[in-house]
Amino acid sequence: MGGPYSQDLRERVVDAAAATSCRQAAARFEVGAATAIRWMAALTTNATVDARPQGRARCSKLDPHEAFLRGLIDGVDAPPPDGIVVPEWWC
Repeated sequence: MGGPYSQDLRERVVDAAAATSCRQAAARFEVGAATAIRWMAALTTNATVDARPQGRARCSKLDPHEAFLRGLIDGVDAPPPDGIVVPEWWC
C-alpha cells in the first residue's frame, strides 16, 4: 500500500485548482482528477487538505465488553452487555 501524497503537493494542487479547474490542476501535477476533486472538497468542508490517518483503529472488539469479561475473570458478577446471553449453567 502506498503512502499519502506530500502536504506540499496537496497545497500546490489545491492552489492551482482554485485558479483553473480541478481536472487541469490534476493533469498539471500528474495526480488523478478524482484526487484533486476530493482535495478541493476536503478544503471546503474541513478547511484543510491534510492526509487522514491510515490503517485500522487501535482498539479491540472486546473493549465494549471489558467490565463483563473482567467480572468473569475476577469471579465477581457483572451484568452482561446488551446482546450477550449467559447460559444458566455458567452462573
